[in-house]
Amino acid sequence: MEPITVRTATLDDLNTLLEFEQGIIHAERPFDPTLKEGHINYYDLGELIVSPDAEVIVAVSGNEIVGSGYALIVDSKPYLKHPQHAYLGFMYVKPEYRGQGIVQTVIKALQQWSGSRGIREFRLEVYADNAPAIRAYEKIGFVKHMVEMRKEASPSNQAAMEQITTRPATINDLDILLDFEQALIIALRPFDPTLKREQTYYYNIEKLIESPDVEIVVVTLGDEIIGCGYVRIDASKPYLKHQQQAYFGFMYVKPEYRGLGANKMVMEALQKWSISKGVTEFRLEAYDENLPAIMAYEKIGFARHMEEMRMDQ
Repeated sequence: MEPITVRTATLDDLNTLLEFEQGIIHAERPFDPTLKEGHINYYDLGELIVSPDAEVIVAVSGNEIVGSGYALIVDSKPYLKHPQHAYLGFMYVKPEYRGQGIVQTVIKALQQWSGSRGIREFRLEVYADNAPAIRAYEKIGFVKHMVEMRKEASPSNQAAMEQITTRPATINDLDILLDFEQALIIALRPFDPTLKREQTYYYNIEKLIESPDVEIVVVTLGDEIIGCGYVRIDASKPYLKHQQQAYFGFMYVKPEYRGLGANKMVMEALQKWSISKGVTEFRLEAYDENLPAIMAYEKIGFARHMEEMRMDQ
């Protein structure tokens, strides 16, 4: 068997890479019930090949392309230490060449390219039920970092939303919401070594309150605001069945009021608002090691869907 080498992909490789993309989609369909039926594409491979902010790598045995992967330089969230990171994807090896370390070779080449651009933080995503892929990435140094969870509204919870003691946030609530944001960051710092050390912010809360595509809900006990959460309507990836999805975040309840169902009440109000907008696919993220939060979300119907994994150098 010929030795495996890697090189930068060119547009001449596009037909083979499009076949690889369909191989990935076929393999991942069992993990994602939200993928559209029929022919879909995950990537714009031609654009990635020519982009100055991306590197598409192919693994070659003789004259045969046997594997692929790409790195894309993206801006990181402003509250993280690193201003940019490399997102790795399109990892594929032809079945007859698996087990030879080709994915590891491709990733090393992508890390070298990213390093030449000053990038030391690497992220990738993998379906939570794809245990073999997760183990393979862990073997080469990636660690679980964030889990995306999903839930689809059922006919019963669309029709039977009950009145709850919540209300939309107003600009008058801004100070208390800013306090809640800082309390949330303090609680989550142990799970994320990439957060900036100085005071930081997850959200632009004032902008969220004013946005027509966002609903911030507060839950009150008497005159006291004891919890909050928000939902944001996002455009979905074009290969998914749903055109839009509701992303939930900023879930916080004051410690002395936890265990009373306030978080569930906020979530139900946010789901009701999303359904009124015609959106029935719900997503959220939780740190992989934040097991109490994950269990709480699972209790109200969310399921693990996608794992974000990270590595730094």
